[in-house]
Amino acid sequence: MRIANLRNNVIKGSLRPDLHLGGTGELPLLTGDVYVDPTRLRLPAGVMMIQSGVVRFLPSRVNRPEMELLGDGKVFDYDITALIEGPVEEPRVTLSSSPPLPGDELMIMLLTGQPPANENRSTTGGVPMNLAVYIGQDLMSQWFDGDSTESWASILDRFRVTMGRRVTRSGEETLEAEFRIGKDVFKDGDSIYITGEKDIFDFYNAGLKFVFRFQ
Repeated sequence: MRIANLRNNVIKGSLRPDLHLGGTGELPLLTGDVYVDPTRLRLPAGVMMIQSGVVRFLPSRVNRPEMELLGDGKVFDYDITALIEGPVEEPRVTLSSSPPLPGDELMIMLLTGQPPANENRSTTGGVPMNLAVYIGQDLMSQWFDGDSTESWASILDRFRVTMGRRVTRSGEETLEAEFRIGKDVFKDGDSIYITGEKDIFDFYNAGLKFVFRFQ
């Protein structure tokens, strides 16, 4: 079974097609399955992982493949699970989270990078700023991308931006950004980050953060 790689600035993963082309030259018939290996999907709100999935080409539904994908991710303080199923051209997306949040709010949060409306956070400029961060991450992936999935993942895994955890005195959203510059420096499991923030006093701060794991 050959592996087909998916690789661009939004998605990184691979497919394993197990297909058979039959029928006639006038009416070809494609049947079988396409298996989806663990795949990273980058959204404005963060990274979602498609943990497993399959696209089925059934003889009974010619030219209407059915898909079933299961993914998860963490956005803000929510652990989100996504089930995508149904015809490829009209999939049904079911979202759930812990702590629980309505599916429509989860969808908006994933697509805009905006915190839930019921969390008492200012929304002034929130969506444009988060989309700007998303585009900035896109540019980073193009500038630093190498030939492997690991190099793409490495840059984006080291860079994190969080908007709107709190509200500043002027009524705007706070901003927290960090970029990991080192790992396993002093002992196994530690990390060093360059950090920047706009705090609740509307001040911009920068510094270094050391994270240690104790056993």
